[in-house]
Amino acid sequence: MLINKYSYLNLYNLNVEVNYSFIDLFLGRSIGGLATSNILIIIICYIILSFTPYKKEIPIIASFSYFITLLIYSLLFKSDIILNIVNMFSGEFMYGVVFIASISHFSPISPKYRAIYAIFIGILSFIFSIIFNIYEGVFIAIIVSNIIIYLYKLI
Repeated sequence: MLINKYSYLNLYNLNVEVNYSFIDLFLGRSIGGLATSNILIIIICYIILSFTPYKKEIPIIASFSYFITLLIYSLLFKSDIILNIVNMFSGEFMYGVVFIASISHFSPISPKYRAIYAIFIGILSFIFSIIFNIYEGVFIAIIVSNIIIYLYKLI
């Protein structure tokens, strides 16, 4: 990564080995924030919300663009692709794109703007998770994407 390979708790990460498997992260048997540690519940909520008037393409397109950006970055900079994929399936990214980006009153209504908005969120989430950390990257990307789409609509 650009700054360092650990989060802002790098002294803790250096001195203590935390052994959470992907299943532990998926089922929420790890340390995490409110509603972000259980990816299974987030996926179930997405499936339930898909049957309502919900902007369901935003999480799919954002996840796909995040994954494509992840692959390009991993190939160009010889980064650990498995670690980047685990970061993609972190609760913060999933929570951000399923609940905050798509349910927000500031997210676009028309399908064309939704796709552009979701692509911006996916790419910027990965970039900001490298520059800052994986926990706040998606939320900063949502704010920046809201501003970009608003300015794009004005033009």
